[in-house]
Amino acid sequence: MLLTKTLKEEQFDIISLQQYSKGYSDEGFASLEYIVREIRKLQPEAQIVMYQTWSGYNTLASKRNSTFLNTIEPSLKKWATYVPTLVDGITYDNGPMTIIPAGLAFYLADNKYDIFSVKYPEGETNTNAGAQLSDAEEFAAATGLFRDGEHVSYYGCYLADACWYEILTGKMAPVIDNNGNAVVKKPNTIDEIEHLRRLEILRDIAHEAIIDNK
Repeated sequence: MLLTKTLKEEQFDIISLQQYSKGYSDEGFASLEYIVREIRKLQPEAQIVMYQTWSGYNTLASKRNSTFLNTIEPSLKKWATYVPTLVDGITYDNGPMTIIPAGLAFYLADNKYDIFSVKYPEGETNTNAGAQLSDAEEFAAATGLFRDGEHVSYYGCYLADACWYEILTGKMAPVIDNNGNAVVKKPNTIDEIEHLRRLEILRDIAHEAIIDNK
């Protein structure tokens, strides 16, 4: 098995586990204890964390349903706390596994800021060529969190990355690089000043999600 082979051949600092967003259920974590035990045998030093996923746009629309708060968040917290009591050495103090709260960040962005709850670009076809938009065209057109019904936009990518960055470094994610440029490409209908403002908002949302998740 490729995964087992990879875990045998190289030692990692951090290994992230996640549940499949669409089929999210509490029962879906039943194999987590076994998976963690097997990982620990092959990766005795790696920190094992849980990645909190989100659903696609059509089911994320959290103002209209409470799937995330009622299902994804409590299930993940429960199992991240429970499994370390069964398997020694997952965490340094046998406390809960670290959760990367991207799902909560998406929920907060969708509910608190109308600019990020904008639906992905309509039409999804290139009217000149009569063909579907390329990935690059979808990214360039998307001003919300998603570039289509299932895949995130530049802003969605940055929001998830900002959660990872802060968890791993203890610092809030940057919005500009060493050359003074935005760390993420901007949609083609957003000017640079507004783009940086939006990145700052997303960085703050990621920080809020991390604080709320503790």
